Amino acid sequence: MFVAGTAGFVGMPEFSIIDDEKTKWKKIRKQFLDGSSTVLNLNNGSAGMVPKAVSQQLYQFSKVLESKAPYEAHADWEHIKKLSKQSLAKMIEATEDEIAVVRNTTEALNYVLRGINIPKNSTVVCGLHDYGHSINILERLSDENGFNLKMVDVLLPISNDRLIETYKEIIDEDCSLVLLTAMTHREGQILPIKEITKIAKKQGALVVVDAAHAIGHFEHSIKDWGCDYYCTSLHKWLSCPIGCGVLYMKKDLIEKTKGSYSAERVLDSKMAKFEDVGTKPFAIEASILSAIRFQESIGLKTKNLRLKALTDYWVEGMKDVPNVTTFKPDEYGAVCALHYPGKSTNIMAQLANKNIHIKKVSALNYTKKHKVKYRISPNIYHNFDDLDRLIDAFKTIQISK
Repeated sequence: MFVAGTAGFVGMPEFSIIDDEKTKWKKIRKQFLDGSSTVLNLNNGSAGMVPKAVSQQLYQFSKVLESKAPYEAHADWEHIKKLSKQSLAKMIEATEDEIAVVRNTTEALNYVLRGINIPKNSTVVCGLHDYGHSINILERLSDENGFNLKMVDVLLPISNDRLIETYKEIIDEDCSLVLLTAMTHREGQILPIKEITKIAKKQGALVVVDAAHAIGHFEHSIKDWGCDYYCTSLHKWLSCPIGCGVLYMKKDLIEKTKGSYSAERVLDSKMAKFEDVGTKPFAIEASILSAIRFQESIGLKTKNLRLKALTDYWVEGMKDVPNVTTFKPDEYGAVCALHYPGKSTNIMAQLANKNIHIKKVSALNYTKKHKVKYRISPNIYHNFDDLDRLIDAFKTIQISK
């Protein structure tokens, strides 16, 4: 039987005050199936690994879902979903009635950007450093609705002051909406959301935050940021099963933002209209709470310090590796990038042969001055020996001619 408290989860780590750093992270490593794998997955930026406790919880819920009518199981889990929403809202300083559980960041962004009225001939601001799917949505909507799309084009990493000034130069009185990425998916730069939002608000623009890499990664507050919409994924850094994310919007914007057309009209002023999409894998949503409790057993501040320490380690280690250029921002976490010359297919193949998996991050709409980069994104189940393996691999890469 599911128990809401930490003690109710099989395999939940227990730390004592005498645990040193090495002992604690060894215990955490054992909580992940991937911790003992020969495959080195350094692409947690796409999807983080699920802890054993969460995997077991999902399996148990899936068995229940397969053994009874789906909506009966769904009704049985209402209290669990409520606890999940309360916890998720608390994480980002929102309220339970301001958030909806959706499948991922992209779905949330689709709801927002397609659900609001962007005036014709107004300006929408985004950046070339934003996620490709976000840009795709805006480009399509620009063609359909006739607003002007302006893109911030800067080489990251960059100082916060310069980035703020760049946005200030492009956000004017014609701007109706600004899309911001909390942490960029390529270089892992954490943007000064609060400061840029203030600039947008002075011009009367709405602010949408793509926070795909934020929740479960670093402390932040919607209340502090002052944004209107917030879209995030739970399968990256909160270690939830794939298939769940969060959409937030200010209460006065809920009714003004179109939801699922299948929802009853009585839901027009409620976030539930974004969840009303028919029969879903309810077991995944019910498993969110176990992932939240897992993180709570570690502590977000502690987790963030560990993620930054892993990044610091491999970036420092790459300084002695020929041909490697690293890109570590001033404000960062577990997502960071490097550049290595040569054909990317050849480089990725050589790493794959060593069972090392990273992410090539480039975009077709980048200008020539932007280099192809490789994203390195370890997670808390990794250790420094894993990162030595990555560093040693780059020392042996043969550059194709």
